[in-house]
Amino acid sequence: MLPFILIALAMPAAEQNDLKMIKLFDAAGNAQYFGALAQLPPLGQDQAEVRVWVQGALIGGVSGWVIAGSEIQVYSNIKDVDGVIQVEEGQLRLEKTIRSEEMASEFLVTFSQFANLDEKTIVCDVRDGSSLSIDGMVAGSHFSIFAGNPGFCDKPGAREIADAYARLVEVGKNTD
Repeated sequence: MLPFILIALAMPAAEQNDLKMIKLFDAAGNAQYFGALAQLPPLGQDQAEVRVWVQGALIGGVSGWVIAGSEIQVYSNIKDVDGVIQVEEGQLRLEKTIRSEEMASEFLVTFSQFANLDEKTIVCDVRDGSSLSIDGMVAGSHFSIFAGNPGFCDKPGAREIADAYARLVEVGKNTD
C-alpha cells in the first residue's frame, strides 16, 4: 500500500483530491469510513456490536462482517463478472444476512476478547495481503484494532485475530 501513497503524493493536487484514501493503521477511522460506505449508522451503546472490515492490498476490495443481536451481515464491494474480479468503488453492498443467535453470540464473545488490544496496531511485516479493521461496542465500551496480515507473525493477539477472522469467513461461505 505504501507505493500507492507515494504515487498519490507525486500527483498534482487536483488529482489527489479525487482519490478516496484511508489512513493507514487507523482502525476506528477505517471502520467509520467502511461503515458509511455500507450505509450503517455509527456504533451505538445500546447493544453489543462488532464490525470486522478487511481490505485486500492488491485490488483494494473490501469485505465486512457486522455482528449484532442474532445475526451476522456480510458486506462487500467485490464482485465476480464472468470470472473477472471487479471492485465497485464508493459503496459496500449487503451480500447476505446470517440469522443465528448462537453464531452471532459466539462471534461477539470471540471478538470482544480483543477489547484489551484497543487502539493497538498489529502489523506483520509481509507485503501485500490484507488488513483488518475491527471496531466494536460491548457492554458500553468501545474498542478498535488494526491488524495487517495477522496470520503471518506471532505478535501478541495476531494469531488469535487471524483465527477468529478465518472462522468468520468460513461461516460466511458455508451459510446461506
